[in-house]
Amino acid sequence: MEISFTESTRPTVQGVKAVGEYYAFSNREIAHAIKDGDPAAIRTAAKAMSQLLTKSEHRLLIPVPSHLGKATYTLRLAEAIAKAGCGMVYNVLKCPERETLYSLKQRGIATSPESLGFFLQSPVPEGWEIVFVDNVVATGTTAAACRALIGRGEMLVWAIDSTAR
Repeated sequence: MEISFTESTRPTVQGVKAVGEYYAFSNREIAHAIKDGDPAAIRTAAKAMSQLLTKSEHRLLIPVPSHLGKATYTLRLAEAIAKAGCGMVYNVLKCPERETLYSLKQRGIATSPESLGFFLQSPVPEGWEIVFVDNVVATGTTAAACRALIGRGEMLVWAIDSTAR
């Protein structure tokens, strides 16, 4: 599965680097396959996402926790990106187990960065570039929660939903 995008096809949201738009091409299917832990999808996404970063030994790749309270598929994605020389995985972001954001959105329940309950298992060292790794930015709530907790950093995702703020 080989997918490439030009600069002009990449959506732009401040503080977010994305390979493409969620509903374009086969991005939605790949995003779901990443979430399901599909190794081929994770390799494909990591290769494309790595191309959005320069090589760096002074960058922390922080995988975003799922509704299960810990990083799962995002950890595997961050590890694959790290193998490309784009940083070091720092798996310290956690949250209480909760319903999925998609499910909450479907039921009309509003979420906020604070409602996710993100916390750090260990402090984030000063002087490192911070990149949060996730598969999709849909509403921007997760991105806002990550930045609010640490005070800096950008998101690196496979796709961004056109409704993201």
